[in-house]
Amino acid sequence: MSENTERTHEFEYPEESYSVKRIKRYLMEKGIDEGVIDTCIDRGILYESYPYHNVVYIGHDPQGNIKSARYQSIYNDNIRGMVHGSEYNYGFGTECADSDELHVFETPLELLSYATLMKMKAYAWAGRNMVSLNGVHQSRVTGETVMPGVLKQYLLDHMGVKAICLHFRESERGRAIAEDIKRQLEAIPEAKYTVTKVGMKDALTVNEYLMKHRGKGDARGVAEDKSYTRRTRGKGEKEPGDR
Repeated sequence: MSENTERTHEFEYPEESYSVKRIKRYLMEKGIDEGVIDTCIDRGILYESYPYHNVVYIGHDPQGNIKSARYQSIYNDNIRGMVHGSEYNYGFGTECADSDELHVFETPLELLSYATLMKMKAYAWAGRNMVSLNGVHQSRVTGETVMPGVLKQYLLDHMGVKAICLHFRESERGRAIAEDIKRQLEAIPEAKYTVTKVGMKDALTVNEYLMKHRGKGDARGVAEDKSYTRRTRGKGEKEPGDR
């Protein structure tokens, strides 16, 4: 873990492995760029546990205090969850004070897939506000999606955010969740958020979209594809080829 990342919340973290080679292999097999993985490890928001060698994703507050830990088995994609005692309002992600745009994802893998796509497009992915949710659920009364606690907390901690991009599954349920959250965000009168639902071309998830292009072995497929470029430029960032 990064030495400047302070652990203050009292819950038991998975022990850290001396190596990260297993989780790097797992994530790279999912299409994630090695440089993106290394940056997250260096920032102390991603590590490999011991003895199970799970991927561990860290959520923290703006002061760098760790608030949550989410694990994912590298041997079985169905084995995953939150470490007992985690504060569910904090999710894995990155932050940038110079940007007023936030990208929201359902899972850490989706976030890392997006970061990889941005790197393939030669965009500065690390200079973006991005966060992954710790699950979504529907109200028993209205049936609508309840505003995710991670999103509410992130917006409270980052008052400069004005534009929000929702990256959810291209399924009936995913579109319904995105529409519910979009409607709730736009109904906050004092915030005046601009909310965009970002979809993928011929893919159910961001990772599926990434893997299709990774399978071609040609990053130009992503660079030339305009279907995933809406609201993806960081503040002050130029498009590739701009002068």
